[in-house]
Amino acid sequence: MHLHPPRRTADTRLLSAALELVAERGYRGATTRRIAERAGVAEVTLFRRFKTKARLVAEAVRWATADLGSLAQEPTGDLRTDLVRLARVYNDLIQTRRGLVLRILPELGREPALQKVFREVMETRLGGVFALFQHYQAAGRLEAEPVAAQALAFLGPLFARNLLGEALGLEVPFQPEAYVERYLVGRERRD
Repeated sequence: MHLHPPRRTADTRLLSAALELVAERGYRGATTRRIAERAGVAEVTLFRRFKTKARLVAEAVRWATADLGSLAQEPTGDLRTDLVRLARVYNDLIQTRRGLVLRILPELGREPALQKVFREVMETRLGGVFALFQHYQAAGRLEAEPVAAQALAFLGPLFARNLLGEALGLEVPFQPEAYVERYLVGRERRD
């Protein structure tokens, strides 16, 4: 007897289709009709499950960034291990979703619904990352500075490296251990 792998749920197919189409066509070009067609469901299913395109895209971004939020919430006690793990997950997330990010960023200023969604989702996801840096500051392992500044100083270069590499067509190898060591220079407390 041949067993077929279980089909992805309609919700998962809709979330994936929304991300793909926003990456390909932008927010306006990712119509609910196109999203439903790509997901293999009726458009009414999209509206029944998510009510609006903005809600669907918001949920898709939450779904696509879930790993980032959960990773940073549980410090192991080993600063380097946690930062290397964060760097890997964040780098992988950007690598797999860079088309979406490249497409969404310019549209944030033009699409208030998308801007609101993106801000809310990123604040939620970055909250876990901020908590990781706050934990190590409280433990005396990192210099005291605003947590948001410290976290963004860590994430920003990874973000720029990936997006600039994509825009220029460059494949830049990533070495998370070396990246963390460079980041910690001047930030790690050695009391």
